[in-house]
Amino acid sequence: MYKMNWDAALNQSRGLIGIGGLIRDSKGQVLGFLRAKRSLIVSPFVAEAYAMMMAVLFYKEAGFQTIIFEGDSLQVVERMHKSKGDWSQGGLIIEDTKKVLEDFVSWKFSHTKRDSNMAAHELAKNALLSDQDLYVLEEIPSCIRHVVQLKVL
Repeated sequence: MYKMNWDAALNQSRGLIGIGGLIRDSKGQVLGFLRAKRSLIVSPFVAEAYAMMMAVLFYKEAGFQTIIFEGDSLQVVERMHKSKGDWSQGGLIIEDTKKVLEDFVSWKFSHTKRDSNMAAHELAKNALLSDQDLYVLEEIPSCIRHVVQLKVL
């Protein structure tokens, strides 16, 4: 079983969102990460929903089929579990993400506290400072190495 943590960071004054995602195996070892920045003026809920969608797409492109997605946005996680449609901007992103998940063998969404999501949060904050998106397998970026090493010990 694999786990992917995701998070978003907002810089509303510049109209930017940073997106971070981290794939780990059952032993906590990092298998890959994503770090991306988008020019979007959105609410925190929409930013988290968009970051979640990007994490799902990255995971799918990496070729994995079974996953637990973990994020610190309770609102997004709860809406992933609901079958009733939400026609807000964030709700539509969630509905689109559910369509992508139809190709997966098994998936689950789980809420976690910010303390347990620090690596994804640091990636998202770091993305705000970066000029390029990164979608990488089998590496740990330097901006989260200290957080990841603490988790494994």
